[in-house]
Amino acid sequence: EKDQIAVGNYAESQISVTDEFDAPWMYEYDVVYKTSNSNVSIDSNGTITGVAKGNAEVWAEITVDGKTVITNKVEIEVLPVPTLSRLVISSNKVLPDVGTSAQLTVSGFLTDGTEADMSKYEVSLTSSNPSVATVSPDGKVDTHKSGLAVITARTINEDGYEITGKYNFNVGAASKNVVINFMDTVLNEDLSAPEPSQT
Repeated sequence: EKDQIAVGNYAESQISVTDEFDAPWMYEYDVVYKTSNSNVSIDSNGTITGVAKGNAEVWAEITVDGKTVITNKVEIEVLPVPTLSRLVISSNKVLPDVGTSAQLTVSGFLTDGTEADMSKYEVSLTSSNPSVATVSPDGKVDTHKSGLAVITARTINEDGYEITGKYNFNVGAASKNVVINFMDTVLNEDLSAPEPSQT
């Protein structure tokens, strides 16, 4: 099983030196750290740093008088740094009326599926149909007439790619309060059938 580390992250290696009876090694020794390639680096203190995506082996050579006594190898998988991959726009009003306002919220998700801290990104908002609805930089939408306006959020992720998200903003006609008045109806208390007429 590979140990994993992300690019730019680091981990401390630990070494326990024992003899064939699992007793602590009683002799003086030196530790030399090595790596199979440049995907990771490891310093003289055993600190491993992820440099580039890929795999590498790191190991510690325990040397006595310049001769290698123990070689312990560990395979490391270097994972890429999660980057912003998706924007999602939500609104506090689903079908706003003409002349009202709504507030949009932009959320982001990284390539590893976790939610992004959007304070790290500069997000712009635009409306495809300003005559129907306009949007401010802070996400406030003002509606002007019935119709459809597509709100688009844009930002640049860590790799320099533009990431967008869209929200279909349907604006309806302003609702009206309708009051129906029923007139009082008086029923004739005499509900008996009428007598037949005389001819």
